[in-house]
Amino acid sequence: MLDRTTLGVAGTVCTVLGAALLVVSFPVVIVGISDVVSQTRTVTAALAVLVRTAPSDTALHGPRSRLSFGLLGVGVGCWLLGAGLLAQGRIERLEKRDGRNGGA
Repeated sequence: MLDRTTLGVAGTVCTVLGAALLVVSFPVVIVGISDVVSQTRTVTAALAVLVRTAPSDTALHGPRSRLSFGLLGVGVGCWLLGAGLLAQGRIERLEKRDGRNGGA
């Protein structure tokens, strides 16, 4: 079992990395969607491409890969943010149980 300090530092690092990854990934997703939509003629064709984009194969260039990598970044960022918040909540529960207020 990790001690409180290590768990607190790990939770803080996960929270910061997750939030940073989300901030970086959202514009990539928006640019990827706009690239895919700009290369199609109709809304129906654009939706068909967007539905097939996320789970499909990706190359290292092009709008489809940009959108896929952006969606991957959003997923990993959400996971890191959740893990960090979970660790921080565990620390707060442990401190409340032991009667510590963290200086307040």
